[in-house]
Amino acid sequence: SNLGQTSATPPLTIIPSGTTVLAYYQDYAWYFGVVQSYNLTRSGSLIYQVLFRSGEIRAVASSQVLSQQSNNQNIEIGSRVVVQHPTKSMFISSLVAELPSVENAFRYLLFLDDGSACYKTKDKLWVINLVENPILMLPPPYKSFIQRFFTMT
Repeated sequence: SNLGQTSATPPLTIIPSGTTVLAYYQDYAWYFGVVQSYNLTRSGSLIYQVLFRSGEIRAVASSQVLSQQSNNQNIEIGSRVVVQHPTKSMFISSLVAELPSVENAFRYLLFLDDGSACYKTKDKLWVINLVENPILMLPPPYKSFIQRFFTMT
């Protein structure tokens, strides 16, 4: 039997060159870009070269390159997602704080990484696949607030 064995890491899915992706840019801002190429680092990390609409090409880690809206993925409280910012012309990473219900008109309550909050429907969410604890990925000012929020609920 395979008891006691660690599960194998899932096979690496490579996003082909020419694919339009939503990719991390800087300061919790995400924008659309096009994959130009990729390379594997010595440690096995996958890095993409992404051409942003500004004309700039940046190296972006695979965990910060989303090729599709992940509507088939399980979204739960604490999931990390990327959504269109409610007031700015960018996408922003955020944390799911509340699941859809009748009370919130079947929308997710999101804590955005800039400290604001908003409601979004599932079709507006891009899910970040994280191995780490999502709260650890937050910018420092919001970590303590979010941790307090989740210990209260």
